[in-house]
Amino acid sequence: MLKPLIHGFHRYGGLVVCVQIMLWSLSGFLMAFWSFGDLYVDPPPAALALADFKLLPPQLEQKIQAQLAVKPDAEKVSIQKVEWVTVAQQPYYRVHLSNQNVLLLDQAGEAQSPLSPALAARIAREQYTGQGELGTVDLLPTSRGNYFSSTPVFKATFQDAQHTEIYIDPQSGTLLARRKALWSWYNRMWEFHLMKYSADASTNKILLLVFATLSFLVSLTGLFKFFR
Repeated sequence: MLKPLIHGFHRYGGLVVCVQIMLWSLSGFLMAFWSFGDLYVDPPPAALALADFKLLPPQLEQKIQAQLAVKPDAEKVSIQKVEWVTVAQQPYYRVHLSNQNVLLLDQAGEAQSPLSPALAARIAREQYTGQGELGTVDLLPTSRGNYFSSTPVFKATFQDAQHTEIYIDPQSGTLLARRKALWSWYNRMWEFHLMKYSADASTNKILLLVFATLSFLVSLTGLFKFFR
C-alpha cells in the first residue's frame, strides 16, 4: 500500500506546491523586470545655512507659544523638539509637540501648517529626481492604492512615463513616499513572493512553514519514485 500512497501524495501534493512555486517565480521575475530603485534615491541634501535663521531661541519659543495659544487644547500641549530645517530651499523651524502634531514655522514665526498647495508643489519638485513636469497637486483627506493613509496627505503627480507620485505630510512638509503607477502591482507581487496572505504575521509564518514542509515531502517522494 505504500507505493500508491507515495504516488498519490507526490502527484496531488505537487499540484498544490506548483501553484505557489509559479507565484514565487512570476512575482520574482516581475519584481526584477520592473525597476523601482530610483524611488529610493534622495536628491542631494540642501546645505543648512545657519545665517538664514533669524529667530533666537527665546524669540522662537514666544512665537511657538503664540501659535499654540489659538488652539483649544493649548494648556495640554508642550514643545518636545525643534528642528532647524531647509524645506524647498527655504529655512523653517519644524516643531514637534507633545500631542504628536508638528508645526512648520517660517522666519517670521508664522505657522505654515497645514501647507499651502504652492509650498507642497515646491517640496514635491525638490523631492522628485526624474525629468517629468509637475502635473497636479491634491490634498487628499485619506489615501488608498499606491499609498495608504487615514489622515490627510498631499499627492503630487508628475508627467513622466511612470506617472511618479510624491506624497507629502501637510503638517510637517516631510516626504512620506515616492510611488509609480505600477506600485500597487509591485507591492502585490512582493506579497506573493513573501507569502504575505494575511495581516497576521503568525498566520503567514505558519503558511510558509506548511508550504516548505510540503515542498520537502513532495521532493522526497519524487526522489523515492525516481530510484524505484
